Amino acid sequence: MTDQMSDVCLHIVGAGRAAIGLARAWQLHSTICIGAVLNRSLASAESATASIGAGHACANMSEFCARIAHGSSRHRHWVLIAVPDSAITESAEHLAAHWPAQSTQRPDLVWHLSGQLPVAVLDSLRSMHAGIMLASAHPVVSFANPQRVARQLRGRYCLLDGESAASSQLGEAFAQLGMHTIEAPAQLDRKAYHAALVMVSNFQCALHHMATQLLADAGLQQTEASQLLSSLAAGVLDNLSSSDSLAALTGPLERGDLEASARLLRAFTSLPQTQSEAASALATVVMDMAAAKGSISAVQLQSMRLLLKRDDIEPS
Repeated sequence: MTDQMSDVCLHIVGAGRAAIGLARAWQLHSTICIGAVLNRSLASAESATASIGAGHACANMSEFCARIAHGSSRHRHWVLIAVPDSAITESAEHLAAHWPAQSTQRPDLVWHLSGQLPVAVLDSLRSMHAGIMLASAHPVVSFANPQRVARQLRGRYCLLDGESAASSQLGEAFAQLGMHTIEAPAQLDRKAYHAALVMVSNFQCALHHMATQLLADAGLQQTEASQLLSSLAAGVLDNLSSSDSLAALTGPLERGDLEASARLLRAFTSLPQTQSEAASALATVVMDMAAAKGSISAVQLQSMRLLLKRDDIEPS
């Protein structure tokens, strides 16, 4: 193990894809050791430890707490609460309520993974001991496949929140995975923050889904469609990494090409209604961006918007 984190033992409440991905990454990097793992059932906890490649599955919160309380005194014991947002407060309360009163060893740091909730949802844990550190860490990563993400964390970002000592120690832990960390602003609007990330992650998947259907209608096989879209998306992301969204914008809507844009909008109408409406709404956003960029004039913008109201934009 590396010297910086070799004395940390991580215990997990709620071993879903995110927790498994992070724990597996630390395990593969031989940094943080994995201790007690509590999930909805013993079977699912055992499955999680198998995926991580380390850890001790626990049947209930009492066993989970006992394992930490009787763990090695050489370790700093961290607890990650990675349950769904709606269950974080309750899980913290259960952890505090089931902690053995006679135990002199307690968690040094407890943290959650939610991007929407503040650190304060863990406040019930302050009753365990005065020196406990509370924090949140929100990795800006897609955890669709924990087995793959463990190898894809390098260069990704994580938003940290909490007292400085907690953020500093978590920052070291994520640095071991090659990740960058950002300190949350004091007055972070978490609803807006999380909504922005959902747009880029989930909405991107939705766009890919819609585009795949259009390519199937065009006659391409699924493998070909996936290759084309993945390659294009990678290029767009590369442009966005070195410029802002206006500078990265291209295509007929950005150029104000009325004929090409009309054909584009006509193609959208072959999608199911909700998808067609979503695509048209995004086309309007692109038109407004083109006007802000200066690639089309106010007159062109008006003409482009009229395209969306034309009766002859029907499925061909």
